[in-house]
Amino acid sequence: MALSLAPMAASAADATADFSIAANPNGVWTYGSLSAVSDTSLTVFTVANSSPAAPGPSGSIDFWQATGGDGPSVGKAGSSGWKCCGTVDVGANTLTLHPGNGTENYAVIQYTALVSGAFRFSGSFFGQNTVAGSTDVHVLQGGAAIWSANLIGPLAAAQSFMGTVN
Repeated sequence: MALSLAPMAASAADATADFSIAANPNGVWTYGSLSAVSDTSLTVFTVANSSPAAPGPSGSIDFWQATGGDGPSVGKAGSSGWKCCGTVDVGANTLTLHPGNGTENYAVIQYTALVSGAFRFSGSFFGQNTVAGSTDVHVLQGGAAIWSANLIGPLAAAQSFMGTVN
């Protein structure tokens, strides 16, 4: 997943480049989860984790989640990428959102504008599961989807988005 936002007449924010395992919120970015697309109450992740590659000796990923276990998470693979469980292959320096299996189903990267005005946004979502899987992805503004897509099948093709919000 890649995401960037830029005020119409100022510098850009880049969710991938700005990712931090040191703090959440992290500047304009907050990592958390929602129970539904229409939910406006973000559960902020409080647990920072790192995971080595499995199986294999190389790769790692830093990620945020609400609790340990298989809940939703937001993370970034290291410079060697990350492989897990024989089914997930995350490229080097790639931001990843993992859905949950319970009441908090949607992993979220929230951008909070520091100034008012119009902002351009762009990015893409793509599948990282090498065997199977599908998920829905959304760009939200105030609890309403302004862009949605489905990622279907192994290594689902990228779904790109762009637009302007106020």
